[in-house]
Amino acid sequence: SQKSTVIKKTSPKKKSLPTNTQSKRNSHNTKNRFKSMKCPNSNIPAGLLTATELKEVLICTQAQEKNSQKIKEHKEKRSTQKIKRGPLNDFLEAPHCPYSNTPLKKLKIEQLNEVYDYTEKNKMDSAFMIELLERLIALSDNHAGVKKYKLQLADTHYQAHHIEKAAGYYEDFAILYPGSNENEYVLYKAVACMFELSLDADRDQTNSKKTIALVKEFLKRAKNPELIQESKNILQKCYDRLYDHEVYVLKFYIRKKNFIAAQMRLDYIGKTFAETIHDITKKIEDLKNQIELAKNPEKPAKTNSMKKLLA
Repeated sequence: SQKSTVIKKTSPKKKSLPTNTQSKRNSHNTKNRFKSMKCPNSNIPAGLLTATELKEVLICTQAQEKNSQKIKEHKEKRSTQKIKRGPLNDFLEAPHCPYSNTPLKKLKIEQLNEVYDYTEKNKMDSAFMIELLERLIALSDNHAGVKKYKLQLADTHYQAHHIEKAAGYYEDFAILYPGSNENEYVLYKAVACMFELSLDADRDQTNSKKTIALVKEFLKRAKNPELIQESKNILQKCYDRLYDHEVYVLKFYIRKKNFIAAQMRLDYIGKTFAETIHDITKKIEDLKNQIELAKNPEKPAKTNSMKKLLA
């Protein structure tokens, strides 16, 4: 006898739906159930109904009102329920720069203006802003807009530590718009750029001299007390740096035993920095003593040399 195999009939398992779809189906079913409910004798006028029929109609209408109230409460709960958010949702819902997938060189002036409006509310990197402002300056016909773009371009270069380019843009702005309200600010920024470009005391001091000339020109027109004070501090630092440079040269001559050139340099220091360096007379006396000491070095006494040998 062959063994009979029993085949069990198994019904296919229903796929479990996500919670969100289940809740939507439940709410949809409740709405349909409430809509399908009809009062008995709803098509018959109330005057023709008996007392029992009127009671049934009244009970039905009260039940419908309760159901509609439950639907409203359910909708309010769904609307007030907090939805879990993640970084992906924040990224997708955040505003994005228009034409972000298109190079700036291919955009027209209207599209560039839309991109610029976005950058006024959202920070962008300096390289992107420099390219955008250069394109706007090249294509824009609005003179007020070009003026604004040029000043912002100079500030962007300064913030990106492109000091030489920033100084050139500030100087160009001051030449093109001498009577503008931003002229005082632009002149001060040109002074600050030139001061940052100046070198240490043991190097060439051409930029320090240029900074002094710019500061003097700025102080003739300046009215802002904060900018005036800051420019005066820069001026004093430049004078100190020039003085240190001259002292560096003087000491070089002393080491080389060129005492005539050292004395000439000392005379120049006394005449040039008489009004700009604090305690200049005392400093000149110290430098004179250094020259005399180099000319006539003190010979060590014999007693001191014997003591050193014994020690």
